[in-house]
Amino acid sequence: MAKTSSNRANGRDVVGAGAAGGGIGTLLATFADSLPEDSPYKTFISVTAPIVTVGISGLWLFVKTVYIDPFAASRKHKSTHEHISRLVADAKKTEQSVLSDPNATEAHKKAIRAKVEELEKRLVDSMIDNIEYA
Repeated sequence: MAKTSSNRANGRDVVGAGAAGGGIGTLLATFADSLPEDSPYKTFISVTAPIVTVGISGLWLFVKTVYIDPFAASRKHKSTHEHISRLVADAKKTEQSVLSDPNATEAHKKAIRAKVEELEKRLVDSMIDNIEYA
């Protein structure tokens, strides 16, 4: 969520929404310009093009903020969680092989245990981050 707030502070969401509405508004203005001069719709379309632009921009911003951003954040968290889970599983296998190795020193075994515990801690931290920003 903090990242979304910083994006808004930088204007990225607003620029994206403006681009979405601006494209539609430009098409409407071009279409109106191509109509014959005596067309009753030409003035109406020309006048409403800016309103439509603002409306589409607002609608895009709403859809992105309410639906797209949370979905993307959820997918990113799921991907990160799966990646860290695989790393932890691989690290535990390595830890077991080191712990069962009679040639490994106690210092090495202790260091490997500490690394595996750090990975497990990061896995739990990533879960907590998802809860805080959900």
